[in-house]
Amino acid sequence: MERIRVQLLGGFAIAIDEAAVHLSNAAERVIAFVALQSTPQRREQVAFTLWPDHVDQRALANLRSVLWRVRTRIDSLLEADHAYLRLGSRVSVDYRAKLRECEDVRARETPDADLTALIHHDTELLPGWYEDWVIDEREWFRNRLLTTCEAQCRLLREHGDLAQAVDLAFDVVTAEPLRDTAYQELLESLIAAGNHADAMRHYERYRRRLNDEWGVRPSPAITGLIETIRS
Repeated sequence: MERIRVQLLGGFAIAIDEAAVHLSNAAERVIAFVALQSTPQRREQVAFTLWPDHVDQRALANLRSVLWRVRTRIDSLLEADHAYLRLGSRVSVDYRAKLRECEDVRARETPDADLTALIHHDTELLPGWYEDWVIDEREWFRNRLLTTCEAQCRLLREHGDLAQAVDLAFDVVTAEPLRDTAYQELLESLIAAGNHADAMRHYERYRRRLNDEWGVRPSPAITGLIETIRS
């Protein structure tokens, strides 16, 4: 029985039993849109999202044409009826697997410091795609990865793994240098480890960068942490 893999992280790709399959740009968009969703999608929603500049009937006709071409190449990739589209039962999607990994990590009561792969560059969702529906999902997914790592920083501190907490916080700050909650985790981890001078140095660097690039100050939560050191 053939195994179909849809890749959305680091770039779009489809493979059947490890053999790459190439489809048209329109077909890739249809498959990606359906693969991003956790539930079956109405045909109208897919068509009107992917062909927003077309009248309704033209958009639906475009979708029917793409579905026919996909079925001639990979019959079991998509399941469609008169109303809904869904992926076939033998299709795996790396994006859905990564989301499950995040949920598994967040559900653990013991920390896992080895989370660098969660925010590796290869986890960018559909890089080079600039449709609104991709950008929105990409930003949500990126935030989900980062908040998962930040939650693990807090769990590491609670379990006394301060060095690991600092390392993971550095990974998040490196991934998102202007993310306030990431710097909060870094500073809290450094302070908990007794590295007050390092915390002050990283705070000043962050404060200057925020001011230079956005003209704003760090959040009260971060400035409050620094005040605890100064007092």
